[in-house]
Amino acid sequence: MTIPVVARNTAAFASDGLAGSGEVIVQSVGGGFTQGIRKYVWDPFTKTTGIKIIDLIADVAEPQVKAMNAAGRVDWDVAFIQGSQYPTMDAAGMFAPIDYSVWDAESLERVPAAVRLKNGVAVFGTAQLLAYGGRRVASHRSCS
Repeated sequence: MTIPVVARNTAAFASDGLAGSGEVIVQSVGGGFTQGIRKYVWDPFTKTTGIKIIDLIADVAEPQVKAMNAAGRVDWDVAFIQGSQYPTMDAAGMFAPIDYSVWDAESLERVPAAVRLKNGVAVFGTAQLLAYGGRRVASHRSCS
């Protein structure tokens, strides 16, 4: 997960003169996910930089991001986009590029190059496994 790296590096951002004021509107899915990211990332970021993070709760971001883009009025600064939706939305030019030059080399080393995209950063990955036990299960026969 790359988000904690951002939290660890907010002190570096502020010391480099990147502290400021204002707010960033971040779409999130709510519940425990938003509570955790607020506690361990957004609040430390705000404390260090002075920039307030506004949580905007929406289960699915993609339709709303597409609608904002089509209307020419994007109200969110950051959104959690499903990996399967990203390529199409990226090809349509819906995302702004990230300026990775504001991070020092040590900070960037903590975020694998494979997840540093031109206009997004992978937050987490998942895997699905099919597993079986060595014990055979008797088949069930139905009576007709």
